[in-house]
Amino acid sequence: TASIESRIEPALDPNLTIDWFFNEKPLTVGNRFQPYYHFGYVVLKILKTQPNDSGTYKCRISNESGFDEMSTTIVCYEENIDVQFQPPPPVTKSKHRKEDDEEILHQQAPRIKSSSLKDIQTIEGQKIHLECYVQPMDDPDLMIQWYKDDEPLRKGSRFVEICDFGYVCLDILCIYPEDSGIYTLKAMNRYGEATTSCYIHCIPTANLDTRSLNEISMESIRRLET
Repeated sequence: TASIESRIEPALDPNLTIDWFFNEKPLTVGNRFQPYYHFGYVVLKILKTQPNDSGTYKCRISNESGFDEMSTTIVCYEENIDVQFQPPPPVTKSKHRKEDDEEILHQQAPRIKSSSLKDIQTIEGQKIHLECYVQPMDDPDLMIQWYKDDEPLRKGSRFVEICDFGYVCLDILCIYPEDSGIYTLKAMNRYGEATTSCYIHCIPTANLDTRSLNEISMESIRRLET
């Protein structure tokens, strides 16, 4: 496992966005690649590193005033294996069948097992939580990508993504009217892909009538009297 960590400022900027790149190409979140951001703390975890993970990883932080970047290089060497001869362990029929079943399970396109992605209407400033379960849950090649209105969702301080062996979620910590749109989750591996979507509509607080019921009733009476 490898971990890339950093502290950034301004930590409380709601317009801050975080983007990760691998060898100058956008990094796709998946079972083994897990980015995380929490109020100034940025981390990218790479689980079960492989030699083909070697390369340059770059984090780009941007807001309305500009952007900054940091990068590091990771080199993963192939584990040395002792090739001395060892007699193979006895294989029972049931064990052989179990291994075959696991291999077949990994050779499947992703499936959305259950999802809470349903259309939502909310007001400005609320927290939104979207989650679902994806199979095969332990596929090391599984990649997860969120979209808003068919465009890749930008990482930022208000958008927190989690992908943990089948459990996928997106938290919008403080929603704004401009966040309204169609949110789509796409799960991909070498055998295919699966998607699920929902529509989120955020009502600006300026459009809400925050007066008390008594004030609204009195205004209605005055209108009737005139």
